[in-house]
Amino acid sequence: HLKSTYSKNMFRLLKQYKHTGYVKINIVDFKNRLDIPKTYQMNDITKRVLKPIINELSSIFNNLNI
Repeated sequence: HLKSTYSKNMFRLLKQYKHTGYVKINIVDFKNRLDIPKTYQMNDITKRVLKPIINELSSIFNNLNI
């Protein structure tokens, strides 16, 4: 069970690209798709968004690279 809202949103996004095994998103699109507050700086994104995503999804997606 995923705890982080960002992990849940990222999971749904990654499932859409399961057949290609690859997705590349620019930072603006990434923020929009994951509903990240516009006030978040890169530091906040790393700490509050990326780290939880990596921790929660790396066991589901073997080659997760962010």
